[in-house]
Amino acid sequence: MTYMKSYLEYLADAELNRANGLHPAFASAHEGWAVLLEEIRELSSETHAIEDMHQLAFADVMQDRSARDGIACVYETAIRAACEAIQVAAMAKKYIAMEESQHEQALR
Repeated sequence: MTYMKSYLEYLADAELNRANGLHPAFASAHEGWAVLLEEIRELSSETHAIEDMHQLAFADVMQDRSARDGIACVYETAIRAACEAIQVAAMAKKYIAMEESQHEQALR
């Protein structure tokens, strides 16, 4: 688990660097909050889709039908959810950096 956490932190940093190359720092806490909310909602959408697909696969299992296609959809959606989670982490880190920068400027 430690390796996975470290790798996910690396991926979140890479995503943050990519995003920072495309978009400047948040102009305000309001903007940062809104961007983070958008990413959280996208993650939530994917996780709800996983639950729905898992339920459909369960129905197949209960009727002794193959659930392979449904579980394959769970896999693909879980990968998309992981990507969204990495984006949430990256935007959270971007928000934290914005507040730290504002705090440092206030101390000057």
